[in-house]
Amino acid sequence: MKIFYTQKHLNRKLIFAVIWLILTLVRVYLKSEPFWLNYSFFSISILYLFSYFYSKKNQYLTIENEVLTVNNLLKRQIDLSEVKKVKKHADSYILTTDNTKLIINMDIIASESQENLKAILDNLELEES
Repeated sequence: MKIFYTQKHLNRKLIFAVIWLILTLVRVYLKSEPFWLNYSFFSISILYLFSYFYSKKNQYLTIENEVLTVNNLLKRQIDLSEVKKVKKHADSYILTTDNTKLIINMDIIASESQENLKAILDNLELEES
């Protein structure tokens, strides 16, 4: 099961990529110095584009075979059967095992996916503190 990002979060990444690309094109058009800075602006726009497409393809969380995976460049996993504590803090959940602590940001999760995630966390039958 995939837990999806909000469209607002994905759009924000795309907007940042476009802004950096526009800044790069403006700098090239104005022939501003130093020229190497144009490469750094272009690199930032490419990184934001990569981040957007990666996030759109993989989404925020994946839950398969009782393993919750956060799909970032550095993937983090937690086995739901090993979770000892689920703590709701502001707009996030903190899942704790003996070895791992994983924070799930609920602000960037689509509302339908929030309901699914809450149902899964409620099925763990753990006390929320």
